Amino acid sequence: MRAAPRTQSFYDYGLALLDKNVGGSDVADVTGPDVGRWYEKLKELAPITAAQKERGVTENPERVRRAYAAIQMLRVVINYGRPLKLRECRDLGDALSAMEFKGVQKRETRITHAQVCGFRKAAHDAGRPSMTLGITLQFDLGMRQRGVIGEWLPDTSPGAEGIVNHGLRWSDDLTFSHISGTVLRKRTSKTGKVVEHDLAQLPDTLAELERIHPLRRIGPLVLNEETGLPYKRRVYAKWFRIIARAAGIPDEVWSMDARAGAVTEALDAGAQPMDVMNAAGHTQLSTTQGYDRTTLKKTARVAQLRGASRKKPNGGGEIDPA
Repeated sequence: MRAAPRTQSFYDYGLALLDKNVGGSDVADVTGPDVGRWYEKLKELAPITAAQKERGVTENPERVRRAYAAIQMLRVVINYGRPLKLRECRDLGDALSAMEFKGVQKRETRITHAQVCGFRKAAHDAGRPSMTLGITLQFDLGMRQRGVIGEWLPDTSPGAEGIVNHGLRWSDDLTFSHISGTVLRKRTSKTGKVVEHDLAQLPDTLAELERIHPLRRIGPLVLNEETGLPYKRRVYAKWFRIIARAAGIPDEVWSMDARAGAVTEALDAGAQPMDVMNAAGHTQLSTTQGYDRTTLKKTARVAQLRGASRKKPNGGGEIDPA
């Protein structure tokens, strides 16, 4: 049985890395130190491209995500052989279980409202109102990028319905049918939770929707101007970077950081964590907290509360008798 599309994509990527770099290795001869060397080799810096040279980039970061994906896939492959009592898999699996590899660190960046405003202007200047609407929806509604632009999945069945293009079918769609009056209602693909948003409280989103000609208000909300179809993930990412640079947004800020920006802004504004959790379509508060980025506003609020408590009778500042 094939895994979910995103998981399968991760598997395919990891397997391709292993096949290209160490595919000829005999499992019986591989040791823990060998795998350690593979990891170090795979995370080496990528060469600087001509486009990067033009922008003044002198060095790329280590490719930790790449190396980690390969090692995780190696674990999957080896663990598959252990129940089959393959001695080589058991031995290498034991070695891998005693090893740790640095994974991708939790992201700390977010998009701010000021950056969204700058992005909107730059996108309109570039003739890309679709990108304006996409990022505004991600930020205002706290939606995942995939929830806004959808996802193209392989589907070669003769009776494939919906929007189909070159063996791919658009899914996880966000369409005008999800909007009734000023309420946008959509079931999230990840948790299955239905989330409602009152667009009357989101003037930026309303302004972008009102720019769309009434005759176009059917089907997908966000369409690639070049194809007239929903964006492919990489194309959307490419245009985000082009417009973000024009708006002065640093390269370390990604489209996906709009969701973190939404959660952080809401919590900074004093919104109840449970309300933010529901607005983001999460089922666990810990997931919402994972999108929260520590800000000066939060630490200042903590310092103010601590300082105020010291001024109260029986407050802080007492000598610990211990």
